[in-house]
Amino acid sequence: MEKGNKGASRNIDDGTKIPGKKKVYLFDLDDTLYQNIDNECRYANVELIKKLDGTKIIFSNAKHFYCLHWLNKMGMSDCFKVVIASDILNGYKPYPIVYLKLMSLCGLTHQDDITFFDNLGINLVTAKKLNWKTVLIHPDIYSRKVPMELYKYNEFIDEKYPNLDLALQDIINN
Repeated sequence: MEKGNKGASRNIDDGTKIPGKKKVYLFDLDDTLYQNIDNECRYANVELIKKLDGTKIIFSNAKHFYCLHWLNKMGMSDCFKVVIASDILNGYKPYPIVYLKLMSLCGLTHQDDITFFDNLGINLVTAKKLNWKTVLIHPDIYSRKVPMELYKYNEFIDEKYPNLDLALQDIINN
């Protein structure tokens, strides 16, 4: 795990976290819940996802049907309370309005404890401005071929992992 620069984020609102509010985990689908590495499709561990204590939501730029297809294929259909896709939101990450639409549709507030997992740093910018915990999932985190994106958005990334399983193990064990 690598820590990002937590002090440099800029907030969209001045909402504060209130203990005891909802614990929510938002997951991107492509290259987060599954990754194509060395021509092999690797799925995140279903049991680790199920162990998370809180509401689990898919937040994807893919179409709703595509998300449902992949969740079924990976055996994860019953892991998530809701699937929020680009065609439901009428827009795509990283545009701020889709994050606010997601919050409205899911009954989330700025006081909820929200963790967002995504493979693209740009998609974590708005999340960080909303005071969400941001987790970048990217297979090259520890490699020599680290993409520039990992540095470009560093101030908006709380934690970085090469795969979702390592991130979930840290959350479950801490």
